[in-house]
Amino acid sequence: MTKLEINIRENNGATKESAPYIGHAISKGSKNFIALTEEAAALCGLPAIQVEAILRGAFAEFAALEKDGAVRINFDGGSVSQVIRGTFISSDAAFDEKRNSLELAWHLSEDVRHHLVNETPRIVSELTSTKVRLDTVADEETPRPYNVIHGRKPFKCTGINLVMSDAGAGIYLVDGKGARHKCVIVEELSRQEVSARCLDELDGGDYKCVVESRGGDEGGILQSSMRKVKYLKVESFPLGIALCHGEGLANGVIAPKTKPTILTGWGLKDGFSYMSMYYMSDEGVEVEDTVSSDALSAHSNGEIVIPPEAWSKLPEAGGNVTFTVHSSKGSVKTTAKVAESE
Repeated sequence: MTKLEINIRENNGATKESAPYIGHAISKGSKNFIALTEEAAALCGLPAIQVEAILRGAFAEFAALEKDGAVRINFDGGSVSQVIRGTFISSDAAFDEKRNSLELAWHLSEDVRHHLVNETPRIVSELTSTKVRLDTVADEETPRPYNVIHGRKPFKCTGINLVMSDAGAGIYLVDGKGARHKCVIVEELSRQEVSARCLDELDGGDYKCVVESRGGDEGGILQSSMRKVKYLKVESFPLGIALCHGEGLANGVIAPKTKPTILTGWGLKDGFSYMSMYYMSDEGVEVEDTVSSDALSAHSNGEIVIPPEAWSKLPEAGGNVTFTVHSSKGSVKTTAKVAESE
């Protein structure tokens, strides 16, 4: 379960004498309607689509009743009533369509709202909470202006608690139609900075950059934070490698004889000829070998996986290994360091 966290602030209101300080709960995000129906379906045993139909039908009836007159509709767990959103210039000011809106609101019952009454919260600041926040997105090579991504070039996400090692964590772009385009993590620089790049070559335009993480809170909810970005379509080399790592290891680190080596990029299969590996052995001898597509455990335009068996007859690598993919479109290199335990 996620941690209950509060931020203590000075009370400047009418109750200041009796309560000099007030605790404000740290919001970890909200659930959308589809996510809510899926969780309700798991609890009640009905299909999610049936739960969605029931809830939509119920709220359609609520809306119809409210059109006849302002009433409060009570049911188990809460009530529905009309509320006016926005501010008024004075206590007797008239309803202003530019400032105010009339909406239906779902109010939780006292039992539900007091569910956490006996829970002991953790007092935190912005730096010590587990709330995830994305502040800026910037191209690494040309950071200004902010919130502009240059094609497949690496970009840096800056914020708070951007922990990519959490279960389900990741970064992706969302286009105007709601389609997700996954980005790969190049390097997790700190909890405040993460370097990533988009593998797909997208059409230029407006996108949303979304970061999902649990903020380092193991077992906490998967939070999401978003920034609107401009994606510039930049023509890139038709063959490229974005990441190189051993399975389960950080980018740039491999364990070739014990773990599969994974190269992630684009254009890695069409026109593929062979891949070469170059390194210095533990004895200081230069080693160079080639690998055909048949010797790979997986091979697609986006990924190459070299099995440990491909290294069985080769000397132990003593440091860095340079991989070169040769193709009819040209060649591309990447270098990774052999893990010390290898």
